[in-house]
Amino acid sequence: MRRGIGIAAGLTMVFVVATCGREPSPVGGPGESVSVRLDGDGGRVEFGALTLEIPAGALAAATTITVRQLDDAPWGTVGAAYDFGPDGLVFGEPARLTIAFAEEELLPGTKVESLAVRVLEDGRWMPLDGGEVDARSGIVSALVSHFSIFGIVADPDADAGAGTRWEANGVVAE
Repeated sequence: MRRGIGIAAGLTMVFVVATCGREPSPVGGPGESVSVRLDGDGGRVEFGALTLEIPAGALAAATTITVRQLDDAPWGTVGAAYDFGPDGLVFGEPARLTIAFAEEELLPGTKVESLAVRVLEDGRWMPLDGGEVDARSGIVSALVSHFSIFGIVADPDADAGAGTRWEANGVVAE
């Protein structure tokens, strides 16, 4: 019995030391959010499938950055869409927003190379500078200069619009 208590205490100590000082990244989900306070040194905000890297000098003063996953993603989004705050924040230097995707989230005929992080402005998905797609890792990134709603969207001109899978009312044909 004493040996069992000693082992349990040792494992607890290892766990505490291993996790000390690290905040787990929130998993994210519809309606969930995270807030992180950053200063002029910049930093990183992680939330579910996304990472926002803010470089030093991008923030004029200490700022609480918020990210909320929308309950319903706007039309055209691959996966979730995210609302960033505070509203009206403009970066002194662009920040890099990276969002992961799963192939199951792609509509049939969607080419991975056509994916891009886009900003929702006046009901339309608009392109961003510095876009990159890493198909092997399943991530898409772009540079953002201000906060708004962001998501992954496929370029409709690059997609075939046809696939080998059809699904309706629970019936799947491939």
